[in-house]
Amino acid sequence: MLEVSPLIWVLTIGTVLLLLAIDLAFALIRPHEVGFGEATAWSVFYIAVAVGFGIWFTLAFGSELGMQFFAGYLVEKSLSVDNLFVFLIIMTTFAVPEASSTRSLPSGSCLL
Repeated sequence: MLEVSPLIWVLTIGTVLLLLAIDLAFALIRPHEVGFGEATAWSVFYIAVAVGFGIWFTLAFGSELGMQFFAGYLVEKSLSVDNLFVFLIIMTTFAVPEASSTRSLPSGSCLL
């Protein structure tokens, strides 16, 4: 069984909350239509954060658990793509202006 110290849990949860707060702050401070370039930059940033965490996790806890993390991440990432289509359908159906869509979506969904 994997033993994770309370310090690692606090750092991990704190980092996730910080990233969510930053994402939410950007969406609320400057509502605008998100372009392809900005969406790509945010996507690359969050993927880089996950890959960095996975590399650290692999080095800290071993290759078997690291591979399990990356397998789980790939499954979750691929499953989240269908959510983009659901958000697109909802936003189109309710005719939400694109500049306001970032305020209507859950945090981290600035890919529309």
